[in-house]
Amino acid sequence: MNMLRVSAMVMCAGIAASSAQAELFVWDWAVGDTHAFNRGGTFDTMHTTYNDATSVLTWEMTFSDQITDGFTLAVNNGPNPLGHAGEFGLLYFDATDMGNLRLSAFAYNGEDTQESYNDGSPDAGIQAPDEIHSSVSILDQLLSASVTDSAGSRTFAFSLDTSVIDAHSPLHPGPNGDADWNGMSYGQYIGAWIHPVTELDTAYDNDGSLIHWSGVEGFIDSSWRPTTPTPGTFALFGLGGLVASRRRR
Repeated sequence: MNMLRVSAMVMCAGIAASSAQAELFVWDWAVGDTHAFNRGGTFDTMHTTYNDATSVLTWEMTFSDQITDGFTLAVNNGPNPLGHAGEFGLLYFDATDMGNLRLSAFAYNGEDTQESYNDGSPDAGIQAPDEIHSSVSILDQLLSASVTDSAGSRTFAFSLDTSVIDAHSPLHPGPNGDADWNGMSYGQYIGAWIHPVTELDTAYDNDGSLIHWSGVEGFIDSSWRPTTPTPGTFALFGLGGLVASRRRR
């Protein structure tokens, strides 16, 4: 049962230097941009970046209420991830205990469920899940994670090195095998499958692997949304810097 340990100064000078020539892709979502089903929490804003040199993905998402207990997330470089089995990673952000945030990653089974942790493929029957990161092993790649309550709203944020996810060889590959695998990266376009959950119930085994996830979910499913490329720059969040830990006001 390891807590996510993060540091506000976790990025070293070497990483910053290596990303000097990177292209940073930025996507912002606001109410009205795409349809939002708010049963798992009322979407307010989203801000994400992806650095194609460092493979660092950041995600910051605010809800205008405080009912959201976690969410699942798949992203890619254009199409809606739904229906694309064996091509993308699926993140599970668990904030049921806000003093012990957990993030896990599995290969997405392409189904319109949050069952990739239990069933790795859309084929008939239950197939072995394709775990990429347990909530313990992901700590080596997790740069920051936080949940912040303020003035009736709730903000989730994380910064993740997705290089292991991006290089993963799927247990249940798509039609073209490993060539279909996209991990958690995006570029000039982004597709996103975002499902927040309230009344979330989770469980983990002794190795920190997610073995249960259920609750009442909402969603935003987006495809082919243009990003804002920023050549030769590096940033983690538009708000500047890392959030070192959960803050509650």
